[in-house]
Amino acid sequence: VAESTMDRIVKGSPTGSVSIFANSGPGTPLDFAPGYRTKIDVDKNGNLYVACVGSTGNPFNPSGDMLDTIYKITPAGVISAIARQYVSPNYFYDIAGLAVSPDGQLYLFIGDTWTPHDILKVNLATKTSTRFASSVYGPYDLLFDKDGNLFVTMSGTSTEKLNIYRFAPDGTRTVYNDTIDAPVAMAWGPDGLLYVVDATTKAVYTIDPSTKTVTPFATGFTAPYDLDF
Repeated sequence: VAESTMDRIVKGSPTGSVSIFANSGPGTPLDFAPGYRTKIDVDKNGNLYVACVGSTGNPFNPSGDMLDTIYKITPAGVISAIARQYVSPNYFYDIAGLAVSPDGQLYLFIGDTWTPHDILKVNLATKTSTRFASSVYGPYDLLFDKDGNLFVTMSGTSTEKLNIYRFAPDGTRTVYNDTIDAPVAMAWGPDGLLYVVDATTKAVYTIDPSTKTVTPFATGFTAPYDLDF
């Protein structure tokens, strides 16, 4: 779980115990601005990818300003910066979502305002990017299923509330769920259910893919913003 206001990423065990996996702060390899969006996803090899806004004055930040950065953290805890603000030929900024596809490509949404923006597809081997989708409004999170469909918490227009959309591999989009009030993060559980963070109720819900039934799972969070298994 990324806790941006606490400058850290924590790890929860199957028994419910919580430990610190990585700390953020000026002068460390992992540095994000407190209170800004910090998005995470895990690939099939157990590597954790982190997309965040960096803090000013970070010596690892060559420009000394708040550059958006994509980090990779190995299962052993080794941290490296993959890209800062640019993946050829596209710039990225205000990252609102990040997901690793089944074929190992990195997808991220750039621009978190209510103007329509883009979803970039990043080739991690060549460190190049292409635009997967355009004219999307205010996405918060991206998530793939095993069939390569991309789920996005976003709005379809500038006046629509946050919903969950599904993008087919060819880019065709449909509304997947519009009953959760403010979905900001998603993750597939080991039980095959889709777990969703609701920023309004500060709770986690599950969605059954076979019936699309929504069920409350956990409550009592202070400021939940992301989750993963």
